Amino acid sequence: MGKCDLLVICVNYNSDEDTLSFTKDLLSQKNSQDIHVLIADNSTRSGFGQSLELPKSLLSQVSIFDCDRNLGYFGAAAKALNSFLLTNALPNWVAVSNTDLSLSDRDFVTRLTAIVELENCAIVAPAIQSSLTGRDQNPYMKSRPSKARMHFYKHTFASPILTAIYLFLSDVKRVFRGKPQSRNVDLIRTSGTQEAIYAPHGSFILFTRKYFEAGGTLNHGTFLYGEEIFVAETARSLGLAVRYNPSLKLVHREHTTTKQVGSDTLFKFRRDAAKYCADTFFG
Repeated sequence: MGKCDLLVICVNYNSDEDTLSFTKDLLSQKNSQDIHVLIADNSTRSGFGQSLELPKSLLSQVSIFDCDRNLGYFGAAAKALNSFLLTNALPNWVAVSNTDLSLSDRDFVTRLTAIVELENCAIVAPAIQSSLTGRDQNPYMKSRPSKARMHFYKHTFASPILTAIYLFLSDVKRVFRGKPQSRNVDLIRTSGTQEAIYAPHGSFILFTRKYFEAGGTLNHGTFLYGEEIFVAETARSLGLAVRYNPSLKLVHREHTTTKQVGSDTLFKFRRDAAKYCADTFFG
């Protein structure tokens, strides 16, 4: 294939309908000829490629990387990207993405390519509207958390009971906050104001090629969770910036993948990620 401006790595885990829908959404964009969709399939079963019922004219813009086993979120994305780069040049933009997303309109790529490249910018966080709350999930964190806060998470998520209490209180807080007025994504759709932030939301992260050229990777140390802290700390260690740009907008239908996973397994993933992030970056 020729060089693409935007490579979107969609990590699929038994979510074929979402993956197909998001792929079609991406390739219906204006300037979609500049996009290549790389599906990292964690599902470990045959026949997935045949379920992509796309027009033949678009098949050249879609690749499937069979992970052979479930490698986790960034694990699958990293392996798929490494395979892609064996035969293709590094694109200007690389997105690592869930599949339970949709684009707000057909101008996402147009707006992306119009972004004035900022000095030392490694990561761009778009506006991501939660289907559950209506809120913008970015910025995930505006500023770097304290060591005490990260070790609080480490100790909280080490206990199943404390984890359950924390997640319950988080859900209650979201319900009582309701849908916002000041940060509703529909109200900021046309705003092009960029701001420096600490961490982007993990459901859709846009990396500039500068991130990889400076030595950044997708080699996160845990199977799931904590990706936001990993990329934020990687960019920080390289002296690179993370920017929030609300002119780019997606809608996130939350948890369509993780709801397939047992609560005991998710507890282990949260525990491992909290410990890894606290010990590695805030030791």
